[in-house]
Amino acid sequence: MKRPHEFRSEDLPPARVFTDAPLEHMWARFGLAATGKGALKLIGRLAEECGCESPGESLGEKAMGVAFAVRTAREYFRPRAADNPTLSALSYYYGTVWLLAALMMADPTTDTGLAKVESYMDDGGHGLGNVDDPSPSVSFPDDMFVHLNPNGLFSAYLKSCGTAAQPLLPNRRINAVEDLENQPHWSLTELLARVPELLETWDEVMARPPAYVAVGTNSRPHGPGKLWWVYPQVDYLSRYLASSDDGLAMTGLERTRDEEILQITRGHPWVHVSEDPEAPFPSPLYTSAWAPTSYIKPIADGIDTPIHYHFCALYCLSILVRYQPHRWREIREGGKEFRLPLVTDYLAVAERIVPNLFLDRLFLRRHILAGHSYLG
Repeated sequence: MKRPHEFRSEDLPPARVFTDAPLEHMWARFGLAATGKGALKLIGRLAEECGCESPGESLGEKAMGVAFAVRTAREYFRPRAADNPTLSALSYYYGTVWLLAALMMADPTTDTGLAKVESYMDDGGHGLGNVDDPSPSVSFPDDMFVHLNPNGLFSAYLKSCGTAAQPLLPNRRINAVEDLENQPHWSLTELLARVPELLETWDEVMARPPAYVAVGTNSRPHGPGKLWWVYPQVDYLSRYLASSDDGLAMTGLERTRDEEILQITRGHPWVHVSEDPEAPFPSPLYTSAWAPTSYIKPIADGIDTPIHYHFCALYCLSILVRYQPHRWREIREGGKEFRLPLVTDYLAVAERIVPNLFLDRLFLRRHILAGHSYLG
């Protein structure tokens, strides 16, 4: 038996959809699971692909829960990021909450239904907590931090995926930024650095290396298999590939097809390549309609997928617009640092890419929604 979360994203069979309206077609695909009968069919197919028995008595409740969660998520994702960033920052987070709930309920290897999802939220809310650094010298988004709580929806999701949550939990109550010392936590900056779709916006606004590298393949000149390379696919990455900041130093500069490429070596601080010529590049690789194929540096053991990063980042932004209007006003008006493009571009990514990630995991298909020119 194989659990749905154990399927690697890069190994999912592709589902290509030729469209010039990817948002509309993406939510139309979600519509296949937005009714009780559709969700029943989905869970049955997932059970077959996972090699497990149908959930039995809990099947009906799970299907109704999946359908409800998908419909609710669609309503939350209706605002357009370009029209209303305040509403989008709040609404997209709650849409992501319900997409996460849909994943949990669609898993045919568990009995999780809507009542159990509700109990997770009643017991511990969303499963995350946050604190801010009030120091005048620290600017957004470096001043926002998120940590895992022992209970709540996100914690329950991680546990349902077999993640050892204990090492990710603080061992004391977190009330202020000082309490984070020697405790597991992540800044909003670290989360946004793991969003390849931000591309040049990250570089222009933050002026520091991202936490991912773009990769490509070339055939080995001698021997079988392929050789993986890190390369400056876009201009802003090339400035960081030769630096040592954040472990992005590369060696072995060569030329292939008149393009500068940098070979990953065994000395790379956080990209580990096997000596086996048949071994694949470190998994998982990530790609989307808006991003180059990339390897994203895991933020922690167990917090290591784009779904994790987006859930936590959107949680931070929802806190900002709900409870900190003075800070949100400063960001909207320029404030001490010009950070608004980073937020607005990220919300555009959340609108287009985040539901696509969940669509892939819900149906165990890699949905490529793009025009004919993109798909070749």
